[in-house]
Amino acid sequence: MTLTPEANVLVACARWFVGTADVGDVYSAASRVSNWSHLIDTAAWHGVRPLLYSALDGCDKKPAPAEVVEELKRQVKAIAHHNLMVTACLREAIDVLDRHQIRMLTFKGPTLSVAAYGGLALREFADIDLLIHRNDAAKALEALTGAGFAVDSGLHSSLRSRGLLSTESEIVLTHAATGTHVDLHTELLLNYYPFRFPFEDLWMRRAEQQLAGRPMAVFSNEDFLLYSCLHGAKHVWSSFGWICDVALLINSRGPLEWQATLALARDRKATHILFSGLLLAADLLKVNNPESVLSAARADPRATSLAAQAARRLFSRPPGPLPRWESFRYNVQLLNTPRQKLRYWASNLLNPTEAEFRAVALPRPLFFLNYPFRVIRLCGKYLSLGMSSLRRTKQRSTMS
Repeated sequence: MTLTPEANVLVACARWFVGTADVGDVYSAASRVSNWSHLIDTAAWHGVRPLLYSALDGCDKKPAPAEVVEELKRQVKAIAHHNLMVTACLREAIDVLDRHQIRMLTFKGPTLSVAAYGGLALREFADIDLLIHRNDAAKALEALTGAGFAVDSGLHSSLRSRGLLSTESEIVLTHAATGTHVDLHTELLLNYYPFRFPFEDLWMRRAEQQLAGRPMAVFSNEDFLLYSCLHGAKHVWSSFGWICDVALLINSRGPLEWQATLALARDRKATHILFSGLLLAADLLKVNNPESVLSAARADPRATSLAAQAARRLFSRPPGPLPRWESFRYNVQLLNTPRQKLRYWASNLLNPTEAEFRAVALPRPLFFLNYPFRVIRLCGKYLSLGMSSLRRTKQRSTMS
């Protein structure tokens, strides 16, 4: 895989942070960069500005212009300030749920930053993710909304009830004072993914982490790694930062029980997804997985195909969201059976979203009409796009 000079720098900096390269590699890669503004923008999209700054600042002979290092330093300080604010909000949310005797596990965000990177300022994150038992969902929603957290989605606001969280697997709330988003999950993945993580199993294997001056229940090392691979894969590994997460969970968080990790992946029929994440971490960041695990990963054709597709896309296009059809096509390859693939497509096609609510706010008794309305809206949207494309083609043909 041929990388741009900017991508080469990000990979070298991440390898330095993981411990598989030295500052000489960073300096060599950085000396080939001509567009430093583009490098910073690329690092921002991939969520690795703290790693970029740490590595460049660690070079004895500075490879970047002083004004570039100062700009990066300013941005990294702003990230650290934001992360501290989000972590304080996390503590507030957990304190609320604790007072109501609601069990929760915190993952991603501040938890992952401390677990894998060793500090809050070294990983970029935007919000808070909490996993609760489905039976506690209504109680948790009531507790949080009563403590200054507001349901963020108009669709969800109109349907706040026990029935809502019996079908939804995630609701987004916003902290009124800071604007921080809190994603309240009753499942780790949306319902159209077949890879289940029962709350009681995760709770039984939980670890404890000191964060914001108090102990918090977090995933075990093995659950953290498998979930990080699933999360990266469902987003087509479009952020280099997610590959860094996997590499650092392997290298930094303490001893992994590899047989337990493989057993968890097998139980969830997600071995190919775990292996694809391990291959990306090994090939891009030179992480030393056990030879038996890496050999098994390289012998898995689905894993090698998924990893190769993700690696090709990673730095080959301008920073920004993937086209939706690319994400759909990749996600279908994650699934194991035709039935699972059909459910994935049907759920994406039929399940109402905020767009339907914004277009027509139906009263609660008529909510079921959002399902056919979504199909009608999508047909109208793509028919309009198709007609516009046809008109442009005709205009170009006439002009030529």
